[in-house]
Amino acid sequence: MKKPQRKNERRDFPRIKVNFIITYRINGSDGADDSQKEALPGLMEDLSEAGLAVLTKHKTSPLTPVTVEFMIYDYTSRDKDARVKVLRVDGEVRYVVPTGSSGYRMGVCFHQLDAKDRKLIRAFVTRMSK
Repeated sequence: MKKPQRKNERRDFPRIKVNFIITYRINGSDGADDSQKEALPGLMEDLSEAGLAVLTKHKTSPLTPVTVEFMIYDYTSRDKDARVKVLRVDGEVRYVVPTGSSGYRMGVCFHQLDAKDRKLIRAFVTRMSK
C-alpha cells in the first residue's frame, strides 16, 4: 500500500524520523582498512521499507555493500513478551554527505528485504506515523 506522494518526493514508501542506535558492517572491498570489518556504530535518523539514513563517524563510499543491524518494536507480534526484534538487513550505501560535525549522513537502500521483515517495518512505520 503506497502513500500518496508529494510532487517533489521520489520515495515509494513512507518514512519516519527515528533515533535508534544501530551497527553496520562493510561487506565488500571498498578500500577500507581491516578495522572497518568490525561492527561500526551509527545513529539511525529515518526508516522506511526501502532503507534508512544513519549518522556515523566513518566515511563509506557510495555503492558499498553493508549489513545493518538494529532493534525494532514488533507491532505484528501477539506475544507481548517478544515484541522487540533484532533486524539484520543487507543493503547498499546510496549516498554519503558530510554533516559538518566530523561525521557523515549515510543513506542505505535495503536489498531483498524478506516479507516478514518488510511487514514488521511497515507496521512500525505506520504505527509511528500516527
